[in-house]
Amino acid sequence: GGPASAPHSYVRESDIEGSSLRDGAAERSFLLFAVDAAGNRRNTGGDAFSAKLKGPSETGGTIDVALKDNGDGTYQGVFKVSKSGRYWLEVLLGPIGPSRESVAGSPYVIDFSPDPAEEVRRRHEAQERRIQREKAAEQRRKDDDKERKARAAEEEKARESERDAARAEKEKQRLRTQGKVDERKEVEAKAAEMEKRRRLMEKLRKEEDVRRKAVALEEEKRNATLAKMQETQQKRSRPGSAMKRAGGGFAVSFDTPKTELGDGVGLG
Repeated sequence: GGPASAPHSYVRESDIEGSSLRDGAAERSFLLFAVDAAGNRRNTGGDAFSAKLKGPSETGGTIDVALKDNGDGTYQGVFKVSKSGRYWLEVLLGPIGPSRESVAGSPYVIDFSPDPAEEVRRRHEAQERRIQREKAAEQRRKDDDKERKARAAEEEKARESERDAARAEKEKQRLRTQGKVDERKEVEAKAAEMEKRRRLMEKLRKEEDVRRKAVALEEEKRNATLAKMQETQQKRSRPGSAMKRAGGGFAVSFDTPKTELGDGVGLG
C-alpha cells in the first residue's frame, strides 16, 4: 500500500471518551491507526506521526505526547492529567512545519470530570467556607450589637453624669444657704466635745485622789498596827531580858543566863 494519509488515519474512538479523575489524576492511552489514501490500513511503521495535548489554562498550556511505533501500522500514545476539565488531543502527520496535517477528527475533545472523592471534598470545603462566612457574619453582628449597646451605655452614663453634676450644683447652693447654720452647729458640737473631755478628766482626777487617800489610809492603819504590836511586846518582856529587834519591827526577848555570883550578872 501507499504511505499514510492524514485525512484517512484516525484514533480509535473508544480511546477518546471522557472519564473521571481517580485520586486526583487520570491516565489515558490511545491507539492511532495509519491508513493510506486508498483507505487501506498500513501494516508497517515509520510514519512521521506526532501528538500534543492542550488543557485548561491552569494546566500550563500545551504538552507533547510521546507516540510509540508498534511497527504494524499502529502507534500507541499515553498521557496523564491531574486537573479536571476539557482537553484537546491533536494528532498530526508530517515533519515539523506548516505542512503537517491533522488526522481525521483531530483535535479530539476529551472531558475529564472531577474525582468523585475530590468533588465530595470540594463540596465539603465549600460548605465549611459557607459555615465560616456565616459564623463570621454572625460574629460581626454580635460585635456590632455589642458596640451599639456600649455606645448607648456611654451615652446614658454621660447623661447621668450631667444629672449628677446638676444635683451637685443644687446641693452646693443649698449648703451655701445653710452655711452659717452648719458652722454654728459645728462650733456647738466642738464645744460639747470639749466639755465632755473636761468632765472626763475631772472624773479621772477625782478617782485618782480617792485612790491616793485610800492608799495613805491603808499605810496609816498598817503603821498603827505595827506600833501597837511593838508596844504589846515591850510590856510582855521581863526585867533583865535583853530585847532584840527582829525583822518586820518585832522585838524578841532573850534571857540573860544567871551565874553563881547572883542574878543579873552576866559573863564577861
